[in-house]
Amino acid sequence: MDMKTDIINYLNQFDFHVRQHRTVNGLTNKSTGISMEKLYYTIGEAADILGESTSLVRFWSNSFPKYIKPKRNAKGNRLFTAEDLDCLKQIHLLVKEQGLTLEGAARKMAGDRKTVDGRVKVLDSLREIRRQLVEVKKSL
Repeated sequence: MDMKTDIINYLNQFDFHVRQHRTVNGLTNKSTGISMEKLYYTIGEAADILGESTSLVRFWSNSFPKYIKPKRNAKGNRLFTAEDLDCLKQIHLLVKEQGLTLEGAARKMAGDRKTVDGRVKVLDSLREIRRQLVEVKKSL
């Protein structure tokens, strides 16, 4: 095998079940390359980012009111901030990837939230690197 294949195989280990999704950073101005973070994300956008269903995001939102506090628009739809998305990612890591119960995830977040946040950021970085490598592979 060549080096490119080794790198892609290595990164596949970190890509557990993430579908192609929108970036957490929101929109990118193509002319300047500057990323503009959105203020609010709909429940559908949050679900796409996590690779989960909207009903699961709604359930987690109701189960973790201490950490996730979505705003509501005039129609009553949930609007999540970037901070809410970070909490949802932490919950996703703890429940879906580490296999903790909701109670266990709540205890872990209450006790050592910085460690969980660091792991989430590392996984996001690895997924972004993988996405870029796939783009490079397509261009070859």
